[in-house]
Amino acid sequence: MRITWESCIYGGTVPVTCAICANKCYPTQVRPHRFVLAVLYDNRGRFRGEVCRSCAASSPETIKQHLQERLTRLRHQTNELESLLREEVECPGLEAEFHHFCAES
Repeated sequence: MRITWESCIYGGTVPVTCAICANKCYPTQVRPHRFVLAVLYDNRGRFRGEVCRSCAASSPETIKQHLQERLTRLRHQTNELESLLREEVECPGLEAEFHHFCAES
């Protein structure tokens, strides 16, 4: 994978999610009205997402560690979602919603 600094088309106020650690980050202003973002590409040159300044400044070992931590969190979330998927779903009917709405008025 390769990380490069590129001009940002979003401007400076739009947050992006780091493709490595999943933290929110903002473009870096380098001059008035000019912002840059670190961008991640895979070995085939395909765009994989934006990268926060912290990850862009990290060593390859630290980047791999952040990716592993993110993968562990995603696997845990996937397991939780799969557990919910196996459960029966009970949705409230319109009467229950109406009753609850009227009771709070």
